[in-house]
Amino acid sequence: MAYWAKVINDKSWNGLTQSWSGAKKVIEVIVCDEADLANITSDIPGTWIETWPDANGSADKRYNFASIGHLYDIAGDFFYKPSEYPSWTLNNKKIMKPPVAQGTDSDSPFLWNETDKAWE
Repeated sequence: MAYWAKVINDKSWNGLTQSWSGAKKVIEVIVCDEADLANITSDIPGTWIETWPDANGSADKRYNFASIGHLYDIAGDFFYKPSEYPSWTLNNKKIMKPPVAQGTDSDSPFLWNETDKAWE
């Protein structure tokens, strides 16, 4: 048995860091044998792509475990959680990070201000 993510082109997605020519949206994640994928019927056309719960930033496991609402980068062959902030970018483990690192002490600000590109 393996984990599979169904990805689609969703024109309603308001992408901030990717165009739809390079990313697809995850709408479902299931567990089944690869041979059983052919027996799944759906009104929504899409593509099933294998995903691993123990990906943990590993390139050979598409970096991240897919979840509903995540994106799949076609060219890079990886899953990632999109950011709501245009200034955030993917790091080398394919996780969205802000342009300014958040402080680590307990008094550090915890809300991102996109206008000022700073923590507050």
